[in-house]
Amino acid sequence: MLPRNNELLCGVVEGFYGRPWRTDQRKDLFCLMKRLGLNTYMYAPKDDAKHRACWRELYSVEEADHLTALVTAARESDVQFVYALSPGLDITYSSPKELTALKRKLEQVSQFGCKAFAILFDDIDTDLCQADKDGFQSLAHAQVSVTNEVYEHLNRPCFLFCPTEYCSTRATPSVESSEYLAITGSKLHPDILFMWTGPKVVSKTITCESIKQLSSVIKRKPVIWDNIHANDYDQKRLFLGPYEGRSTELIPYLSGVLTNPNCEFESNFIAFHTLASWAKSDLEEDKQDLAMGDISDNPTIAAEIKLERDGDNETPQSPTPHHGRYNPLSALKAAIVDWLEIIQEPRTAEGLRTDPSGLINANLVAASVNAAPIPSINTCMAVTQTTNSTVTPLPPEGTISSGIVKNKNLMENLVNSGSNYTPIMNPVSSLVTKTTDEVLEPMDCLPEVDTSKANVVPTKLSSVVSICPSTVSKNFDSAMQVDDSLNKDINNKSDTSTDTEMQIDMDQNSKLIEDSISGTSVTVLSETVKHGIDKLTLEDVALLVDLFYLPYEHGKQAVHLLEECFWLKSNAYAVTEAKKIGSPSDKALEWSDRAARFVENGKRMKIMFSRLMNIPNRSLMYEIYSYVWDIEGVISLLMSFVKWLGGNHTHREAFMSGDLEPWVFRGGLTGELQRMLPIDGANDLFYKVPPKQICNKIYTIRPFRNSDELGIFRQCRMTYQDGRDATDLFSEHLRLPGNKKVGALLTFSPEYCFVAEEDGELCGYALATLDSMEFQKKCELAWLPEMCMKYPKPEKTEGLTLAEMIIVSFHNHKPFRPLNMFQRFPSLLTMSVLSSVEDQGVLKNLLACILSALKANGSHGAYIEVLKSECSMIDFYKKLGFFDVPLADNQEEDFVILGRTI
Repeated sequence: MLPRNNELLCGVVEGFYGRPWRTDQRKDLFCLMKRLGLNTYMYAPKDDAKHRACWRELYSVEEADHLTALVTAARESDVQFVYALSPGLDITYSSPKELTALKRKLEQVSQFGCKAFAILFDDIDTDLCQADKDGFQSLAHAQVSVTNEVYEHLNRPCFLFCPTEYCSTRATPSVESSEYLAITGSKLHPDILFMWTGPKVVSKTITCESIKQLSSVIKRKPVIWDNIHANDYDQKRLFLGPYEGRSTELIPYLSGVLTNPNCEFESNFIAFHTLASWAKSDLEEDKQDLAMGDISDNPTIAAEIKLERDGDNETPQSPTPHHGRYNPLSALKAAIVDWLEIIQEPRTAEGLRTDPSGLINANLVAASVNAAPIPSINTCMAVTQTTNSTVTPLPPEGTISSGIVKNKNLMENLVNSGSNYTPIMNPVSSLVTKTTDEVLEPMDCLPEVDTSKANVVPTKLSSVVSICPSTVSKNFDSAMQVDDSLNKDINNKSDTSTDTEMQIDMDQNSKLIEDSISGTSVTVLSETVKHGIDKLTLEDVALLVDLFYLPYEHGKQAVHLLEECFWLKSNAYAVTEAKKIGSPSDKALEWSDRAARFVENGKRMKIMFSRLMNIPNRSLMYEIYSYVWDIEGVISLLMSFVKWLGGNHTHREAFMSGDLEPWVFRGGLTGELQRMLPIDGANDLFYKVPPKQICNKIYTIRPFRNSDELGIFRQCRMTYQDGRDATDLFSEHLRLPGNKKVGALLTFSPEYCFVAEEDGELCGYALATLDSMEFQKKCELAWLPEMCMKYPKPEKTEGLTLAEMIIVSFHNHKPFRPLNMFQRFPSLLTMSVLSSVEDQGVLKNLLACILSALKANGSHGAYIEVLKSECSMIDFYKKLGFFDVPLADNQEEDFVILGRTI
């Protein structure tokens, strides 16, 4: 039974795993649906306890008031409110008591004014208990019996049924041969609507042929439960692309389409907007204009229609599938125009609208008091705050809570299980708000630890959330150290080993690259954002959409980014060869030009990210902050290593085909970009918790320049005593700490040295040498004699100052060459970051840079020497994934060795 004169059900199902939306968000959704012409909303949040885990429990008086208000708001917006219940986890189908509980629950909701219902049997165990085996021939018979009886008991309202075999891959053995589908199709009351997700749980395309085949089995037109924008299976991914992969020729064969979108409510505007465009696209243009009204009164809609018509002749981004009269790109353009208005609308983190002065609208506050929002609750995939539990504090950097480990295991099982993905529930009451005085930022939660990504799930709080000033997200600049001329020999040192092949010289044609990554450009970016010169533009929004597009497809600009990364990695040899012969080839010049454009595109992305952090709609910003923070850091790392990029591009064909469910490819675009770096064994470096406050500082990671030496030596003094400042102890020998810690590395291995800057000031470094055995020989032949000559050995042997002890160590140096250790860890590494750095992700990005450089040149492990007395530094490195390397039994040293495989 359709809601209005056989009208196509078209709208939204809140059916994802994770934190349900708030009441105020749902009411905003109803208003948007009315504007767009969408007519149906299904209430089915998996983690609402009384929807699924505790489905038998009736709603309290307070909860009933909230749900009644929600049903009323939907009706006022001409939206059909469908209340869904999921009893399949533990129902005994043959029990009269269970059936009575089910009827009583739905009867209660009908008293709230609800006129449409659904029973969902998705993602459940298919084995019947013994009592049900005695009472029914099969699972299908049991579910149909219960559904039909409830349907008749409620006097045949609009009713939907979600089967256990809800897509082709879950139909056993196939759709046409499935006994389950055949029984449900023939036995289920003909007026009950049948839900279906398509060929897969997340279907790339849904064809008319597949729907015709299904309809012949289930004896009715299905309602598509569409997961094309669902992101609850991968916390790294957000889907902002248009509704596509479904031709409008499907419409006559369907009873409806309900999209199950992103968990983040504010990010779903394009999904809803383009679904509405798809549903209306088969109408005559004059009917569309009539439905929209006088466009002269609404310039946004006028622009939207113009964009749609202008795009009619455009070539679709993907030539398949056929979309009928619907053009996804035209619909996307129109949606972006409207979304930009929402983005620029001043709202607090809680979603309350404010006037231009920033004051909250008093009427909205009063409304929120009268109708408390549905609270934020635990997601099934992350550790976040709930409304009925204490706040879980962030664990220290480098630690993993048991809950996260549990989710990691879940993800590992998920990848191995192919399409049979059933997330863990975390049920909480979602209709009663418990207020809290705790002020949290949107990133105050921890994600799962995934083997291919580092991600953070944003927190959408329903209570008090502090509003930070408009700031800039963390930024890491690109880092290709490029000299002025291919004819200039960079290696004037005594080191003539193959290490120097990493250093790529460029001619004057590549000066643009150096200019584009200079500190000046970063400062300009910072000042531009700081003074609010730029606001988010349509081009910025289009870029954001391209970076977070669809499950099986990246946007055009994202694809270009991947292709350029791969090309630069594959053709960097041309620049090295040009350096050797002293003359730039055409390929080398092309590499220089494309590298410069790559850096410029990266800067444009960072400007977009910075503008996004300053949008007036703080609710949207808080929801997508961690996604943007994460991908921005990875893009910056790629810019830092464009000449050393590694990775495998062969996975792309499988990713784009749609043959596998999208959760098999973890991380989306961010994951693909991470896999371009040659550090497959260092995935923990991509697990970074965003700053507790939205970071307003811009950090730059780049290769070492000769002018950085003074800054590095200064930092050595400031951190020499187990990370503490020791400057006062070296007043007579200011360069001594630097000569001890890093001088030899800067002299013999500058190509493996990276620095971090904050507003042009050095704040961290990571230094390494590829072959530590060769490096030690050079130190003994050249470096140590020079140090002994520069710093004469003290005559006294007792009461030595710290400076004198360092000098004595030069004179009393003992060779350290355990061959078995060098075989496992051939490279030597050291690093440091000042305590003033707010974003501790700088540490991991520095380490990722240096490990990528080492790995790309053949190293498979690195070690660090730390004095036994430096407990803080030992702990520091262990949190970065280093572990104790035991020395030979007969070896006694005053330092420990910490190693890490690459």
